[in-house]
Amino acid sequence: MNDIPDIPDELVQQVLADPKGREAIEQLLKANNIPQSIDELPPEMKKAAVAALLNAQQQAIPPAPDEVLDQVLADTNALEQINAMLKANNAPSTFEAMDREQQKGILGQILAQQQQQQQGGGIQVDLAALGMEKDAFDKIWNDAQEQGKGDVEKFKSVLQAKLFEANVPAGAISQLIDQLPKPN
Repeated sequence: MNDIPDIPDELVQQVLADPKGREAIEQLLKANNIPQSIDELPPEMKKAAVAALLNAQQQAIPPAPDEVLDQVLADTNALEQINAMLKANNAPSTFEAMDREQQKGILGQILAQQQQQQQGGGIQVDLAALGMEKDAFDKIWNDAQEQGKGDVEKFKSVLQAKLFEANVPAGAISQLIDQLPKPN
């Protein structure tokens, strides 16, 4: 665990206070064959689990390029929107007060989320809640689309079955299926 960065206690508390954060950490613990829940772990293990989750999320999403960050920093409307999002998520500081690497990471996450919403027709897929890597999820999604052949109900059924086979928690599957369009 020496390669896991040290993170502030406040950030650990913030992630653990968020139900989605807790669920993602529980999935991470299960994926790593750790039988205890996050509440049963000693403080240093909780911190390591949160750091591992944040590290995995950052590695999964590339940081925004310098040019894009510079454009955002020059756009007061964009800064206001980002700061509003940060405030809504109880971030400890404003976007402008963060160091450049943090800004690039956050902006990369925002851009990836926007791209995902555009590609998925507004469907938000929480890969951490599903306990899956993006490539594995994309393969299941594409297989379900191919087998569904335009039939929404068949697509949902195939997607649900494949996610279940991949040991995705039933609650996470239901949450995703509920976002899908209803047949006409």
